[in-house]
Amino acid sequence: SIEASLVMGSFHVVAGKAGEVVIHAAAESDGDHDRDHDSDDDEDAPMIAGSAGQRGKHSGSGMNRIPNTSFELSAEEERNRVAIGAASWAQAIDLRIEVPAGSSLKLSPGNDGVTDVEGIAGELEPHNTNGGIRVKDAKGPVNANTVNGDIEVEFVQALGQEPMAFS
Repeated sequence: SIEASLVMGSFHVVAGKAGEVVIHAAAESDGDHDRDHDSDDDEDAPMIAGSAGQRGKHSGSGMNRIPNTSFELSAEEERNRVAIGAASWAQAIDLRIEVPAGSSLKLSPGNDGVTDVEGIAGELEPHNTNGGIRVKDAKGPVNANTVNGDIEVEFVQALGQEPMAFS
């Protein structure tokens, strides 16, 4: 089973190789999941010392803001259970996780994140606070809840009598 939680960020979980969990981490840009990270917008430019508080590109002299990009990402395996977490309040994180298709998942993306799951056959328990949940090609039971977001679930086939909940 896989249990993953974030303080701020999103999950994109897909079926991968059997016996292997692969985690790709990237910084989200100000909570905007579709934003172009190479934008020349001065709003995101660092504050430069000696520029009277104006935003601008690095001038080559003076002090420059160094961004805190630490994810505080951890992943631990014990008795066939993988726990993944990131406790960073400084940066929203986008985690793409490849798991064996038969894995059971418990996912909590925290604040302002989305949860996308595709092609997983195990039991799914995505919980979200301020974001949506999308499950595609589910093959097992789903118990999903979110406070502020939509829930979309597509099953590959009709399931038997397994209990499920969506709220």
